[in-house]
Amino acid sequence: MLRFFILRTIGNFLVLFAIFGIVATFGPALYYEVSFKVAEARGIHYVVAQAPKAQTLIATVKNENTGVSNFAQVLAGPKTQELLALIRIFRF
Repeated sequence: MLRFFILRTIGNFLVLFAIFGIVATFGPALYYEVSFKVAEARGIHYVVAQAPKAQTLIATVKNENTGVSNFAQVLAGPKTQELLALIRIFRF
């Protein structure tokens, strides 16, 4: 009986660890894909802001709507988002 309990516990751990691995692997990609599809459905256009130097690689999105309180405001939010360069890499 103890052997069965130990084997069942190990089996449950392995199954849960496999599920966690799948979620950790594909979760971020699915999140960004859904975010893109929602932005595409809303008709959002992205505008690149003028960077101080041309050597900027990493950017973030500056949203015009900062005080979002409910889901309806998210869907009815601004149609233009500005990409701002934050970090300069490979400074020569």
